[in-house]
Amino acid sequence: MKKTHRMQKYSKILQVFALIMLLVSIISACSNENDPSDGDSDTIIDGDLDQEMAAEQEESGEMGEDSEQIEEDKDNEPVEIDPNLTVDDIILPAVEEISPDLPLGVRVRVATYNIYGGKFIDNYWEIGDFLKTLNLDLVGLEECPNEAVEEIATAGDFEYTYAGAGGKAMLSKTPLKDNETLYMAAGGRSVLHAVTEIDGVDISFYVAHLDWDTAGDVQCKALSDEYLKKDPYDRLILVGDFNDETYSKQIGYLNEAVTDAATVAGWFPGERISWPSFGFDDVEGSQLIDLIFFKKEFPAIVIEADVINQTIILSDHKPALAELMFPVKDAAAFSEDPYASYRDIWRDFPAEVDLPENLLLNPGAEDGLTGWEIYGDAKAEEERQQQTAHSGSKFFTGFIAAPNADTYQSSGSQIVDISDKKEIINQRRARMYASAYMATGYNLIDGKVGTETEGLVSNTPLPYDEGEIIIDCLDAEDNLLLRATSKRRDTLGYHPFAKVIDLPPYTEKVRYTWMSHFKHFNGEGNDAVFDDLYLGFEELDTPHSILDRNLVINSGAETGDINGWQSDSWRSLLDLKTYGLGVYASLSFSGKNYFYGGGEQYLSNGKEGVSEISQKIDLAQFKTEINSDSMALRWGGWFRALGGTVYLDGKNSNAVIKVNLEIYNNDESLWNTVESKTVSAAEWTKVENMTKIPAGTSAVRLVISSEVYPVSTGAFMDEVYVIPVHLEQEQ
Repeated sequence: MKKTHRMQKYSKILQVFALIMLLVSIISACSNENDPSDGDSDTIIDGDLDQEMAAEQEESGEMGEDSEQIEEDKDNEPVEIDPNLTVDDIILPAVEEISPDLPLGVRVRVATYNIYGGKFIDNYWEIGDFLKTLNLDLVGLEECPNEAVEEIATAGDFEYTYAGAGGKAMLSKTPLKDNETLYMAAGGRSVLHAVTEIDGVDISFYVAHLDWDTAGDVQCKALSDEYLKKDPYDRLILVGDFNDETYSKQIGYLNEAVTDAATVAGWFPGERISWPSFGFDDVEGSQLIDLIFFKKEFPAIVIEADVINQTIILSDHKPALAELMFPVKDAAAFSEDPYASYRDIWRDFPAEVDLPENLLLNPGAEDGLTGWEIYGDAKAEEERQQQTAHSGSKFFTGFIAAPNADTYQSSGSQIVDISDKKEIINQRRARMYASAYMATGYNLIDGKVGTETEGLVSNTPLPYDEGEIIIDCLDAEDNLLLRATSKRRDTLGYHPFAKVIDLPPYTEKVRYTWMSHFKHFNGEGNDAVFDDLYLGFEELDTPHSILDRNLVINSGAETGDINGWQSDSWRSLLDLKTYGLGVYASLSFSGKNYFYGGGEQYLSNGKEGVSEISQKIDLAQFKTEINSDSMALRWGGWFRALGGTVYLDGKNSNAVIKVNLEIYNNDESLWNTVESKTVSAAEWTKVENMTKIPAGTSAVRLVISSEVYPVSTGAFMDEVYVIPVHLEQEQ
C-alpha cells in the first residue's frame, strides 16, 4: 500500500509539473506574438532553425566544449561596450581597395552631360556649379542652347568653350584649336571636334548627339569610317548622347574604331543607367546611352568611370564621367591595363581546365526543359527575337505569350543536393562557382523609304525584357540561408555572369534559377535568354570567413509582406505592377517582390515625416566570437529612390534614403549608430558596410529611413543582408 500511495503521489506531482510547463509555453508564445523575428520567412526560420542546428551539433559532438566555454564566459561578459570606443574604431573596409601600380601618363577627367535644354533648372549656372564639383578637364554638353554655354562655363571654371550646331558644346580648362562641326548623313545630326593640349600631349576631342534606329546606324558608321578611323591623333576622346547602348548595331559601328570606358571598367551594358534620371523605364527603357570612348588601337587606362545620381535633378539625363590615362608625349601605347585583372569577372574562378564538374543537368537546353522545374510557360528554343544559342543549338527563354494576365516572370529552377558534403560545408571549407551567358531579345525596325536609311534594318530601343540568375543556398528543410544574384540584365548580345559563393554552414542544397522578367511595351513575349549555365563545387584547404547565414528575416520581400520587419508605412509590392498613375511599372532588384515606402505614384502622398523600416537581430549565438573580438558584420542591400515633382527648394528631386546599423549593449541599451552612405539614385544602388562587433554587444538593429511624403516620391529596398564573418579571413 505504501508503494502504491507513493506512486500515486509522484504521478500527481508530474501532472502538476506538466501543467506548469504547458502554461509557461503558452505565455511564452503569447509574448512572442508580435516579435519581428518570429514567424515563417523565405530567408531564415529563426528559432526552429537554430534548435535544429544545435541538435545536429550535439549529436555530432560539436557542442560540448563550446557550450561549456559559453557557460564559463557568461560571468565574464561585459555589461556594456567599452565607453572609450568610438564608431570610427569599428568601421572596416567593405570592399578591396584597387590600387595597382600605374605607369607614367597623362590623366584626363572628362564628362558628358545632356542638360535637356535647361527645362529642369531656373538658371544655367546651376549646371556649371555642379560640374565644378567634379574637377573636370573636358566636358561635352548636349541639348545645350548656345546662349547658355558661357554662363555654364563661367560657373564651372572652364576658360575655353566651343558652341557648335545642334545644341552641342565643349568646355575645357585648356585652349581649344581647330574647332569644327562635322555634319552626319541621315537626320541632319552633327558632331563637334576640336584639339586641346593637356600636360604636353594633344587630345583630339569629339562631342556627339546622334539618333537611334537606322538613322543612328548611318550616323555612327559615317562618324567611324570618315573621321575616327582617319583621325591622325593617337590620343582621342569621343563623348556624347548616343541614344543606344553597347551591343546595339550603331555602337557596333563605333566599336570598329573606339572602345567605351564603361565596358573597360567592367560594366555590362545597362549595369549603370544614365537615362532617365528619375523613375524606372521611359519610352526607350532605361539605358546607359551617355558614353565616353577612346581609340581602340591606342587605348587609355580607365582609372575611374561613373554615372552621377543627383538628389536635385538638373536634367532628364545623368552626367557620365571617366578619368583616363594616356601615354606621355612620344610614348608608345600602353602594353597592358593594370586594372584588367581586378575587373575580370572570372578572376576568382579556376582555370577552365581546372573547373569542377558541372552539377547541373541539361545546362544548355539541348534536352529541352529536362531537369528543370518550370514556371510561367518558360521555353527551350533555337531562336527568339534575333537571338540564337550561345553554343549548341538551343537556349532557355520565357513565354511566347503570357499564360495569364498576372504572369510577369518565366523561370526554370534546379536543386542540386550537396548534403554528402555537409561535413566540409559545416567546417566552412566549401565554395560554389556559378556562371551563365545572358542576353535579351529585341525588335527590329526598317529604314524610311526615300532617305539614306532605305533598305536598312536596325534594332530599336524599347523597355527590353530582363533576365537574371539567382543562386540560393538552402538547408535540409529548404530554408534560405544565403542568396546571390546576377542583377537583372537586358543586354542585346550575350554577356557572361560569374559568381563565387562561399557556402554558409548547414547548406545542404543549392537552387539555381534563371528568370526572365516581362516588360510592357516590348511585345507579347518574355524574351530574356540564357545558355551555358554552370554550377560547380570546390573543397577549400582553409575555412572561408562566413560564419552563418544571412541573419535578416525576409530579406527580399518574397513572402509578399513585411514579415520580420517593423514599419508602419513600408510594404511589399509585386514586380512589374503599376501603382498609382505611373505609366511605367516599378521593378524589383531581384525576384518577384521588393519593399517600398511611399504613396501611390502621382496619386497620393506617403507618410509625413520620416518613413522607417527596421529589423532587430539578436547576436547571442555569436557571444564567443564577439567577446574575443573576432567577428564583424557585413551589412547592406540594394536601394533606389523615386523622384518627386518639385519638392526640395522648388526643384525636381529624388528621395534620400538612409541606411544605418544600431548597436546594443548587453543590457539592451543603445550604444551607438553606424551611419552608412545615403542613396538618392534613380537606379538600384548597392550599399555595403563592414563593421567590427565590439565585446559587450547583444544585438544590432538595421534601420532604413526616408522622407517620402510628397506625391510620387518613394524609397525602394531589396535583397538586404546582415552576414556574420570571421575577421581573420577578412582583414
